[in-house]
Amino acid sequence: MASPASRRRGTFQRKASRLAILAASASFAAIASPAYAQCVEGPPNTYGCSGVTDVPQVIVDDDATVVADSGFTVDTSGNGNGNALSVAGNGLIGFEGGESFTGAGVRLATNGSSGSSAGEILAFSNADIFANGAHGLYLDNSGGGDTTVSWVGTISNTGGHGVWARSELGAGNLSLIVKDVIGRDDGVVAVWGGTGSVVVTAVGPVIGQTGSGMFVSGGGAADDVDITVGDVTGGSWGIQAGSNGTGFVRVESTGTVTGLGLVGIHVNAGPSTTGALVFANVVNGQQQGISVGNAGLGDTSIVATGAVTGATSAGIFASNGVTAGDISVAATEVTGSYGIIADNDGTGSTRVVTTGDVVGFADDAIVARNNVNATDLLVDTHNVEGAENGIRVRNYGSGVTIVRSNGTVTGQGLNGIQAETGTGGQGLLVDVNEVLGGNNGILVLNQGTGPVRVSATGRVIGTTGSGIAVDNGPGGTDIRVDAATVSGGLVGIRTTNGGTGESFITTTGLVSGSVFGILAQNDVSATDLTVHATDVQSQSDAILAENFGSGETSIIATGNVIGLNQVGIRVFADTNADDITVEAGNASGGFSGISVVNLGLGDTRVTVNGTVQGADNAINVVSNNGQGVVIINNGIVSNASGLSVDRAISATGSVGIGNAGSLIGTLEISGTNSLVLNSGTWRSIGGTSIFGTADDQLFNSATGTIAGATAAATAETTVWQGLDSFQNAGVLRLQDGGTGDLIQTSAATIFANGSGLTVDIGGATGTDMFRTTGTVQIEAGSRLQSVTGQPLVLHGKHVVVQADGGLTGQFIYEDKFLTAFAGLRDGYTATTAFIEFAQLRALADAGITPNQKETAGGADSLPNGNAVKDALLLLPNDAAAQNAFDQLSGEVHPSARGAMVEDSRLLRNAVLDRLADSGSDDHGGGAIWGRAFADTGISDGDLNAAKVNRDTRGFMIGVDRAIGPVTIGVAGGWSDTDLRIARRDSKASVETIHGLLYAGGQFGRFNLRGGVGYARTSTETERRIAFQGFSAAPRADYHGSVLQGFVEAGYRVPLGGGHVEPFAGLTALRAKTDAFKEASGPAALSGKAISEDSYGSTLGLRFETSRAGALSLRGTMAWRHGWGDLTPAGRHAFDGGTDFTVLGASGSRDAGIARIEAQYRLSSNVTLGVAYDGVLGTGGEDHAITGGLKIVF
Repeated sequence: MASPASRRRGTFQRKASRLAILAASASFAAIASPAYAQCVEGPPNTYGCSGVTDVPQVIVDDDATVVADSGFTVDTSGNGNGNALSVAGNGLIGFEGGESFTGAGVRLATNGSSGSSAGEILAFSNADIFANGAHGLYLDNSGGGDTTVSWVGTISNTGGHGVWARSELGAGNLSLIVKDVIGRDDGVVAVWGGTGSVVVTAVGPVIGQTGSGMFVSGGGAADDVDITVGDVTGGSWGIQAGSNGTGFVRVESTGTVTGLGLVGIHVNAGPSTTGALVFANVVNGQQQGISVGNAGLGDTSIVATGAVTGATSAGIFASNGVTAGDISVAATEVTGSYGIIADNDGTGSTRVVTTGDVVGFADDAIVARNNVNATDLLVDTHNVEGAENGIRVRNYGSGVTIVRSNGTVTGQGLNGIQAETGTGGQGLLVDVNEVLGGNNGILVLNQGTGPVRVSATGRVIGTTGSGIAVDNGPGGTDIRVDAATVSGGLVGIRTTNGGTGESFITTTGLVSGSVFGILAQNDVSATDLTVHATDVQSQSDAILAENFGSGETSIIATGNVIGLNQVGIRVFADTNADDITVEAGNASGGFSGISVVNLGLGDTRVTVNGTVQGADNAINVVSNNGQGVVIINNGIVSNASGLSVDRAISATGSVGIGNAGSLIGTLEISGTNSLVLNSGTWRSIGGTSIFGTADDQLFNSATGTIAGATAAATAETTVWQGLDSFQNAGVLRLQDGGTGDLIQTSAATIFANGSGLTVDIGGATGTDMFRTTGTVQIEAGSRLQSVTGQPLVLHGKHVVVQADGGLTGQFIYEDKFLTAFAGLRDGYTATTAFIEFAQLRALADAGITPNQKETAGGADSLPNGNAVKDALLLLPNDAAAQNAFDQLSGEVHPSARGAMVEDSRLLRNAVLDRLADSGSDDHGGGAIWGRAFADTGISDGDLNAAKVNRDTRGFMIGVDRAIGPVTIGVAGGWSDTDLRIARRDSKASVETIHGLLYAGGQFGRFNLRGGVGYARTSTETERRIAFQGFSAAPRADYHGSVLQGFVEAGYRVPLGGGHVEPFAGLTALRAKTDAFKEASGPAALSGKAISEDSYGSTLGLRFETSRAGALSLRGTMAWRHGWGDLTPAGRHAFDGGTDFTVLGASGSRDAGIARIEAQYRLSSNVTLGVAYDGVLGTGGEDHAITGGLKIVF
C-alpha cells in the first residue's frame, strides 16, 4: 500500500498539465485587466481577474479557468453579501491567485463531464476568505474527476462551515490543503461519495465553533481516508473520521485536538476497511479523548505523543471486532475515568505502550483483554494510577502475556497489578518499577503451561495482603521474582511452586511482612530454590526457605535481615536436596544471625555481605554428614559484643575464610591448613589472632583493608601469632590521626602491585610503622599514603616500614604540596622506607615578571635552612610568593640610579639657559649667576618595575666671561633627591655635588653652546620587607657619579623686539654606582658596581620677548628622544647565593619639554628670574620651579 505522502504527491503530479494552463493565462490577466476590478474572459473559457470590487464575481462556463492577480480583492459584505467568487460549470473548474474574498464565501463547483474533462476542480490560492454565509470555501464535485485544492490563506466563516467539500458517487480523489480555518459550525467538512481516496491536510489551526473541528467521511466506494492536521478545535467533536470503503482510515495531528462537547478524535472503520490509524499529539475530549472502533479486516493503531484526556469517559478506547487483527496503542500521558481500554475480540495481538502518566480517576487505569481467538498481550507503561486496579490484564488467548512499567502503578482500591492467564497461556511476564495496591501489590495466577516471571525495580506494597503473590499451577514450570522494596500486611513475598521447575526470588530493597518477610516453598516435584535479597524484616523468621525437592538451595541476602524473635536466615534442606549456599548481608536474630541445617547430600557455603551477629555465634553451621564448610564474609561479622578482642568466627576442619566485608575480632582456626583471604576490612586491633595449622597464609587482596589502628590518642600494637606469610595487595591502614601505632609479625611480607600502606606522620620524626622480623618486598605499583596528624617540621624524616631481614623496592608516593613550593616525598635505605618534608618546586616557577623570576632564582640558590629561603618555601600560594619576590628584589637600587640621570637635566638646563641669555644684556663683560630649583617627578614603571616618586631640591652658582663672541664659564651646585616606591615599601635619598664647565658663542645669528659636567652622589636606601613568616628592614649607603656632556646649536631670528631660536642638541651621560652591601638580616643584598650609558637628542625652539619696562619673558619648547641604557639594572645577591639581575623604572624614550621664565631687571646689571620647567614623557614626568639671579660686570 502506498504511503499517504506518496499518494498526495501522485495526485499533484497528475495535475501538472492543469497548472500549465493556469500559469499561461496569467499573462492574459495582466493584458485584459480593466481600469475597475472584474473578471473578464480572454481566450475561450479563460478568465483574468484583477483590482478591487464589491460586486460578486460569478462565472458559469464549462472548463472555466480563472487566474487572479495578487491584488485581486472582492468584498460583497456591503453589497448584498453574495458569494465573493463563484465559478461553476461542467468539466474542469480551475482557479489560481487572488488576495482576499469577503462576503458569502467562495464556491467552486463542477456539474459533470464537459467532454474534454470528466469533471474536476483544481485550485491554488493563498487568498484570505472572510465569509458570513453557509460556507467559507465550498467545493462541489458532481462529476467523475478529482478535486485538488490548495488554499493556504485564512478562511473564516461566521455564518456556517469554514470549508465544505463534497462529491457524488463516481467522483475521483479528493486532495485538500488548507491553512487557517474557522467556522461557526464545522471547521472543515469532507463528505466524499467518490471512488478515490480522501486526503485532507491543514497546515494551520482549524476551528469548528459549534460542530466538529474536522469531519471527514468516505462512502462505501471510497479508498483511503487520510487526514493530516495541526491544531483542531470543535465545539462537539475535535476530529471525526470514518469510512465504509475499502481502504484505511488515517488521522495525523501534530498539534492540539480538542472536542469541547464530545470526543477529541473519533475514528470509525467499517467492515470492509483495511485498518484504523491515529497519530496524534495533544488530544482533549469532553467524553473520550481518542475513540477507535474497528469493525474491519485490518489492524488498529493509535499513537499519541502528547497528553490525551477524556473528561468523563476513557482517555483512549480501542475496540476490535471479531474480523479485525492487532490492537496497538502508543501514548504518553492519558487521563480519563478509565485511562486506556483495549478490548480485542479479533485474531491478533494487543499492545498498549505509554511513556507518560495514565490515570483512571474513577475505575481501572489500564484494562487490556484478549478473548480466546487472540494471541499475545503486551502492556508497557510509565506511571499508572487507577481508583480500583492500576493495570488489569486477562489473556484467555493462546499467546504470551507481558506487563511492563518503568514508572509507578497504583491500584487504590484493589490490586496494583492483576495478571491472569487461562489454560492456553504460554507464559506470563510482569516487569515493572513501583507498584502500590490496596490489597495485593502484584497478584499473578498462572494456569497455563509456561513460566512466570515478576520483575519490580521499585517499591511494591500490598496493604492488607501480600506485596507479591505468585501461584503456579501443576502445569506451570519456573517461578522467578525480581523485586526491590516489597511490603505486605501478612507476607512480603510469597511463592508456592506446585509445578515442575525451579523457584527464584531476587530482591534489592527492604522486604517486610508481619509473619514472614520472604516465604519460599518448593513441593517435591520442584527442583532448585533460590532467594537473592537485600533487607528483610519480620517478627518471626525473616527468610524461611524450605526445599523438599531435589535441587540446590541458595539464599543470598546483601542487606539487613532481621528476625526479631527467631533467626535472620533459616535454611532447611531435606534428604534429597543438594548443596546449600547462604550469602548474607546484615543478618541478626534473637538466637542466631544465620542458621543452617543440612540433611542433604551436598556441602555448605556461607557468605556474609553485611553485618552478621548473634548472641551465641554470628554464624552457626550444622553439616549432618561432615561435608566441607566455606565461610566468606562480604559484610560485617562479629560477636554481638562488637569487640575486636572477642571471637568472630570459630571453625574446624579444612576451613577457608574469605573476608570481603568487615571482619571485627580475632580468629581461632584449627585443622590441617588454613587460608584467610581478606578483600574487605579486618580489624583485630590490639588483639592477638592465632593461626594454629602447619601452613597459615594471610592474603589481603586488592579490595581489602587491614586496620591496625583506631584511636588517635592511643599507640596500639596488633599481633599475628604463628603467621607464616603475608601478602598485601590491598590497603594496610595504620592511620588513625595519631602516631605510634604498630603491626608486629614474623611473616615474610610482600606489598604487591596496587597495594597501599597508610600511616600518620607528625613533628620531625613521629610516625606509624609496619615491622617484621622477616623480609619486605615492595613491588612496583604499591602505594604509600601519609596523613599529617600534627604540624610537620621542614626537612624532617619519618620511618614507616622496618624489615629486619631486608627491604627491596619502592612505593608509589605522589609528591604532596603543603605549600606553594614544599611538601612530602618518599625515600629508602636497606631496611627502611621513610617520608620527608622537602622542597618540591623551584621558587622561580611562581614568578611572573622578570624581576620576580630573577629574585626567586637568587633565593633558590641559598642553602636549606636559610631564613629567607625557608620562609619562601612555606608560602601558601604563588600570589604570596610574587609579593615576597617584589619586596626582596632591591628594585630601589637601580631606580635610584635612574633618578640620578633624570636629575642631571636640572643642572644641564641651567647652563644652557645661561648661555642662551649671555648676549642679551651682558655688555660684553662677565657675569655671576645662580639658580635654585625644586622638582617633583614620577617614573611610571611598568608591570615589572614599580612607579617611583621623586622630590628634588638644590641650587647652582656659575661665573663666566665673554671673550669676543665666545663666553666661557664654570658652575657648581648641590642637589638632594628623595625617592619613594610605594609598591615595594622602599625609599632612598640621593645627595649630589655638581661641577660643570661650559662655553658658548654667537656667530652672527648662529649660536653654539656646550659643556661637560661631573657629579658625585651619595645614596642611602631603606627597604621594609614583610610577608608570611618573615620581616626585615635592610639599609644601604653607597656612592656614585654622573658624567655628562652636551652640545647645542641654534639659529636666532629677531622678532618684534625679541627673538626666536630653533635649535638642536645632543647629550651623553654615564651614570655609575659603587658596589654596596645592605645591612640588617638575611634579606640584605649585596650589589655590584654598575655603569650605564644613555644618550639624548633635542629639537626645539627658544624665544624671548621684548621688554615691557623691566619685565620680559623667555622660554623653551622642545622634543627629546633618548636611547642607550634607559632602563637601569642592578646585579644583586643574597648572602650565600648567586647573582641575579633586577630592573628599575625606565626613563622616557620620548618626552616633551616646556620652560617659561619671567625676568625682572632690577638695574642694568642685575636681573631676577622665576621659571617653570616641565617634562612629560613616555616613561614619566617632571615639574620644576626655579628662581635665578644674574649680575653682570
